[in-house]
Amino acid sequence: MYALTHLPEFVLADLPAVARASLPIEFLSMSNLDAPSTIAQRPRVLVVEDEAAVQASLSVFLTQHGFSTLRASHVDDALSALSGVRVDAVTLDIRIPDESGLKRSGLSILEAMRLIPMYEQVPVVIFTGVELSPDDEEKARRLGAVILYKPQPYAAVLEYLNELSGKSESRLNTSTDR
Repeated sequence: MYALTHLPEFVLADLPAVARASLPIEFLSMSNLDAPSTIAQRPRVLVVEDEAAVQASLSVFLTQHGFSTLRASHVDDALSALSGVRVDAVTLDIRIPDESGLKRSGLSILEAMRLIPMYEQVPVVIFTGVELSPDDEEKARRLGAVILYKPQPYAAVLEYLNELSGKSESRLNTSTDR
């Protein structure tokens, strides 16, 4: 039986935007690393969120506003997604599960991203319900993230993704040079 963990890019390209937004990250093939975004050249946003309802609704909202989304619900999912496909932006919850037991958080993901050359300047919006300590807030800002506290409306996330990317419309990087 053929494993669904490696769907070819041409199959993914034919899926409606909402259907693709609903796919778990493991359905995306590692061979797609350098492929351009397929849904009408939409920029990819990695939505890192452990609350299923928030993750799903934010992903659908961003998809409706011109993005392609990937989802991650714990630290290892997020790190796997970042090493598997190119993303143009990240929304990041701070308190997410770390199944490895290393007590990593959303800030750990942000720090790891900034060590990877292709993610040094990628826009990150921290979208969390957890009040950050002053030190953590300073660290997040130093690493180039914008912090929004829930229950901010999703439109605020969209606005900051556009602002961070230097765009006024709801698209980040639509170039095919990845």
